[in-house]
Amino acid sequence: MKQNFKTKRLLLDIVSTTDWNFISELVNTEGWIEFIGDKNIHSKEDSIAYINKILDNPNFTYWVIRLRDTNIPIGVVSFIKRDYLKYYDIGFALLPSFLPGKWICF
Repeated sequence: MKQNFKTKRLLLDIVSTTDWNFISELVNTEGWIEFIGDKNIHSKEDSIAYINKILDNPNFTYWVIRLRDTNIPIGVVSFIKRDYLKYYDIGFALLPSFLPGKWICF
């Protein structure tokens, strides 16, 4: 599976442990907790362990979405094969400051 993608305005890179601070922020947003669930990530170590769990699972791929001109992470796109699903599931989550109503056209 391709590791990186580029568009005119965005970069998508496979999540890495260096993304721990961003991942910690994202998974603790109100929307993530409400729609995806509380992952109990409250420290750098928790965040790195969560990322490693994703990276160690061959059925999970997470890309961090970054603004190309600043490299600022704004969200994730996931490609997940769950045992109870026939096909892979594509998901996404964005930081609240990048949700609709504040979007520019990507």
